[in-house]
Amino acid sequence: MYGEVPGAGTETKNANDAKSQTPATMKIGETVEMGDWEVTLNSFTFEDSVTQGMLRFSPDEGHKMGIADVTVKNNGTSVNTFLPAFSFGDDDVSVSLVYDGKYEFQFTNYLGLSGQLHMESFNPLSSKTGTIYFEVSEEVATSDKPLVLKFKYKRDEYLYNIR
Repeated sequence: MYGEVPGAGTETKNANDAKSQTPATMKIGETVEMGDWEVTLNSFTFEDSVTQGMLRFSPDEGHKMGIADVTVKNNGTSVNTFLPAFSFGDDDVSVSLVYDGKYEFQFTNYLGLSGQLHMESFNPLSSKTGTIYFEVSEEVATSDKPLVLKFKYKRDEYLYNIR
């Protein structure tokens, strides 16, 4: 489905230098540079719900929460927004979860749940670790079919193999 990028490990990969249209593929724990952004997928899990303080967040019946734990750093010279709600150009990062190479899920915003990375402002040289949530069916969560976290920046794709 997707090819492996040589040099597995924990080094930073600058997929912006790639000459081909083949997406850069990383393993959980690896870091990739996307323009001024440095992104690391630390882990990915499925949960029935998330509790924060007195609040409980749950997906619709028959669904699970896919939770990506991600560390992001802004290496740019000015403040920038990660995963903006509205994209005004190629310089914004987007993310989706791709199941079985053909089903694409957009991230879910749970209003009131802190620690989410979408619409997060970063000052230059600052980093944060947070979460990106996806609401998916039980089939996606329990299947052994391929599952990939896909980041897009400009026309490039950066794929994290989850399974």
